[in-house]
Amino acid sequence: MHRTLVLATLIVIFLFVVFLFLSYISPFSARSPFLDLSAPPGAKLYFEPDIIYSSCNNSSHNATLYLSSGFNTILSAQIELSFGPPVYEVMLSPAPDNFFGDNGDYLVKLQEVREQYGRASLALKINPNQIEKRGEKPVAKLSFKTFSAVSSGSAQITFLNKTAVYSSESEESLLKETLPLKIICTR
Repeated sequence: MHRTLVLATLIVIFLFVVFLFLSYISPFSARSPFLDLSAPPGAKLYFEPDIIYSSCNNSSHNATLYLSSGFNTILSAQIELSFGPPVYEVMLSPAPDNFFGDNGDYLVKLQEVREQYGRASLALKINPNQIEKRGEKPVAKLSFKTFSAVSSGSAQITFLNKTAVYSSESEESLLKETLPLKIICTR
């Protein structure tokens, strides 16, 4: 009888330890050792290419704007760009192979360029019948021309502070990093 009680106690202790271990490594546990907490928690917007070398003599250029979600799921993105000479005839539009999916998967909430102020805006949002997206893909396409009276110099197309990336899980922007597009005029 005494042996049976000891054996039952050992089995209960063993099962309890197995339960704790499985709970610890579960993907539903916030303490999972497989979750890489060293990666940046926020989203990132950047251009590819990130540097354009141009004669700046009425040259046409294209750059793709990428969105990387990090560990987040993304519901919408508002892109606000600032530009100045030598950049003109700017066009900002959704990328064909878009982060948010095909044309019918998202709504274009805002698309406008105000050349006189050196501003371009694009806001995209997932359709209500779609799930939020995660990953790293193109979100917008930027096309523009450059012209400069000087033979050399540089300029940037930068993100304004109004640029934001949202999730349904947070009221604050998840955007943690933006990288500008550099334009170097060479003749």
